[in-house]
Amino acid sequence: MAIGAMFALPIVGCSDDKDEPGEDPVNPDNPDVPTVVDDKEFLENTANEFMRLFNAADQQPIVDLANEFADMYGDYEMPEEFDVWATTPTDMLNKMSKTLTSKKFGALMASYTEYYTWDFTNYAGVYEPGSNYIWVKVEDSDDVVFRYKNRTGETCTISAKASADVWTTTNEVEGDIHTLNMPKQLNVTITKGTKEMLNATLKSNFVENESLELSLASTFCNIAVDAALQATNTTMTHSSTLKVDGETVLTGSATVTGRSFCNKDFIRRQIENGTEDVLLDYVDKGDATTDMLGKLQIKGTVTELRRCIDALDVDAEADNNRTVPTAVKNATTTLNNNFVATAYYNGTSQERATLTWKGVTEGEDGWSYYWWWVEPALLFPDGTTYEFWEYFEDGSFDYVADTFENLLNAYSSLWK
Repeated sequence: MAIGAMFALPIVGCSDDKDEPGEDPVNPDNPDVPTVVDDKEFLENTANEFMRLFNAADQQPIVDLANEFADMYGDYEMPEEFDVWATTPTDMLNKMSKTLTSKKFGALMASYTEYYTWDFTNYAGVYEPGSNYIWVKVEDSDDVVFRYKNRTGETCTISAKASADVWTTTNEVEGDIHTLNMPKQLNVTITKGTKEMLNATLKSNFVENESLELSLASTFCNIAVDAALQATNTTMTHSSTLKVDGETVLTGSATVTGRSFCNKDFIRRQIENGTEDVLLDYVDKGDATTDMLGKLQIKGTVTELRRCIDALDVDAEADNNRTVPTAVKNATTTLNNNFVATAYYNGTSQERATLTWKGVTEGEDGWSYYWWWVEPALLFPDGTTYEFWEYFEDGSFDYVADTFENLLNAYSSLWK
């Protein structure tokens, strides 16, 4: 999806006098060979068609419900049942006494270890707003249910239902032991009166140093999202589907190869030690595909991930002008060789646009320093390019930027 976004960002909109949205590019001189102008317009029209499928008003009901809940109950504290207590003082004294009696003094400090267990069943029950701004348990239940009245007096619920089977993981945090018993399936629903506003099902399973499985199926208003992730120590695969009003509008898949993807303790140590960037060295290669409306397909590959990130993470001030050309060439060569993406139309194998990387510098000969960095661009068969950021600023595509910005503003305004 990330590679697809590199193409989607500069094309979400339309310019003047375009073909019909998503119409296959046609070269009038040779219908089998689309012109570059047609290619560019097809990108814009397809993305614009995709964007027009989203209407912020369609999601207004769920946003209104969330805003109302935050306004009325956002200051309420969680129920007392949600507090997770560690080993009691009496338990600790008993452990210390046994340790001293056995004369195993080396284990004395271990008696200070606190143990926390996180289990869904500990939180089960029906909760309602109580006095003193705290949620209060009013009924027993196998589920976790928050039940409340909205401003119009309708009963609303936020519910979580868990499967009986769980997977367990244990972690040490600052000397304490935390155990999580995670349900393999968790279903969350939000209702307003008799109407279901959201339904989401999360499935998961984790086997230490072997495998990880995650899947999410969610429906809210007219949007449905399905996503899945499977991982072993050497391979991760991801797939996702986005539907609007029951129509599939976007699909994506990705495969990443490497090492230690399921080695929880190794990953945790890197994060705790502040050396999480080491994890980049454990990723070998990533391949991804994205399909928009069945009309625009994008395929990409990333290798040498650390080198690519280093090349992108540059906003360098050079002390010597003579070093800049070499630095720019090295960065762009790294990205053009290792961060590759290509656009295709209507499921064909003909390349219509490719992702390229260009160096940008500021300054002139004679200066003691100047700035340089790397930017992405779309490269078309005739050799012309669209720089991503200039695409929005060159005047020819003002409407592209305006359309995209209006859509973002429409969704942002829902939360005001």
